Amino acid sequence: MKTEKRRRSFTRGVSVLITMFFFFVVIYALISMFVSQIVPSITNLVSNYDTYIENATNVINKLLEDNPDVGNYLIKLVNQYSGNFEDWLNEKLLSISTGGEILKKISLGVYNVINVLLDWIIGIIISIYLLTSKEKFAGQAKKM
Repeated sequence: MKTEKRRRSFTRGVSVLITMFFFFVVIYALISMFVSQIVPSITNLVSNYDTYIENATNVINKLLEDNPDVGNYLIKLVNQYSGNFEDWLNEKLLSISTGGEILKKISLGVYNVINVLLDWIIGIIISIYLLTSKEKFAGQAKKM
């Protein structure tokens, strides 16, 4: 009886280890596929940034040349709101760029990353517990 129980316990542990291994392999594969698609896209955007800006400038200049009424209206809007925008940038960016505010934002980001990692670890521990005790839980559910 003891050897049967020990053998079942051993096979259950091996099956949980294999399940966790496959889980981490799948997560790694998904992350590597995601990163392998994102990195070239970002590199392409950075390398072609000047071309994109030049094309956008040409399109806007062409639009303004073809539609002088729109151009005059946009110039009036820019003149009207540029002072407000400059004041907003000075107030908001200078207040954010002070050392205390940046430190708060960085520490909040680190805290959030640590919370996510702890949630993952707790989730893995719970999944291992559920995998190792599923027959016991099934029996208890039948009794209820």
